[in-house]
Amino acid sequence: MRATETATLRGAGAGRPRHFLRSGSCVDNPYMTAVGQVPGIFTPDECLWLSGAPLEQAAAGVYDARGPEARVDRQLRRTLERQLPRNREFAWVYARLDKVAREANDRAYHFRLDDRITAHVLEYEPDGFFDWHMDLGTGPTASRKLSLVTFLTPPEAYLGGELLFMDGGSPLRPAQGTTAVFPAYLLHKVNPVTQGTRCTLVAWLHGPCFT
Repeated sequence: MRATETATLRGAGAGRPRHFLRSGSCVDNPYMTAVGQVPGIFTPDECLWLSGAPLEQAAAGVYDARGPEARVDRQLRRTLERQLPRNREFAWVYARLDKVAREANDRAYHFRLDDRITAHVLEYEPDGFFDWHMDLGTGPTASRKLSLVTFLTPPEAYLGGELLFMDGGSPLRPAQGTTAVFPAYLLHKVNPVTQGTRCTLVAWLHGPCFT
């Protein structure tokens, strides 16, 4: 089954998930603050491989009005980060994420996107969290249009770590391999992990800045 055939889109505060639907302009588009979920983007073995990818790891930073560079602030974020290089080893990962995001965009958001995509593996150990934030910001984050969060860890392997959105809806704690797709301007946070380790693959598709 193709990814888009199983994709659902949850509007902010909505009840039942809805299938991705085509829509018109931003003015009459009901999905501008919606979150899509696409199950089974990566297999359990692929999730395990990505979680343990031997890449350089460091404390993840935050971007804010203090300057264009990321800074580490453990009051706002406690996360370990590994950036996925754009090379042959990870080409299949980027291709799969790009396909999922563009199909979601074509069916729901209709943002102007270019060819840029960036991705990181995030690791939340006990007490790891990320307070309320937007993925869209200053510096290199100013061109982010669509965010993707793929849950690499089975939900039964950790406690806490739910993904929440300011606009409402149930906390997200989906099955391993599920990818959430949402506009980069949505306020969201990750609750503190209280037990186990939570790994996610996060990615952003870029485009001309919102105007």
